[in-house]
Amino acid sequence: TPAAGSIGTYALMLTGSNGVPPDATQNFTLTVDQAPAITSANAATFTVGAAGSFTVTTTGSPVAALSEVGTLPSGVTFVDNGDGTATLAGTPAAGSIGTYALTLTASNGVPQDATQAFTLTVSAPPAVSPTPTLTWQGAVVLLLMLLAAVFYVERRMRFVR
Repeated sequence: TPAAGSIGTYALMLTGSNGVPPDATQNFTLTVDQAPAITSANAATFTVGAAGSFTVTTTGSPVAALSEVGTLPSGVTFVDNGDGTATLAGTPAAGSIGTYALTLTASNGVPQDATQAFTLTVSAPPAVSPTPTLTWQGAVVLLLMLLAAVFYVERRMRFVR
């Protein structure tokens, strides 16, 4: 069993000797690979109407191909980048609020494939409160109330003196 961190290719020369010349030699290449592992988080949250992106990352040698199984929300795609990463990205469409259960798989030909249960949550956009506006009718009412208040205060001041 190779030690941790020994992934790579090693050139070796094997020599066989039985005491009768010449010795037999053979060049040999030893390749140490590693099964894939998914190293990124197992959940992400996107918002309806807003662009979102999440990168799936792996380790292993050779680099893993990535795939997903499950239903993605409308407007979101999964792309294997070909370098041991994949990208979940897009803008979730209106009506896609909810939780999406996916299974991610990393495979590089070295047993065993790595799988990860992944949850993509699509949330509603933040509620926007309307900014109060003053219509001309409201302005007239406010002006009349202000005039009435001034008139009232002035009359009270005359009465108090």
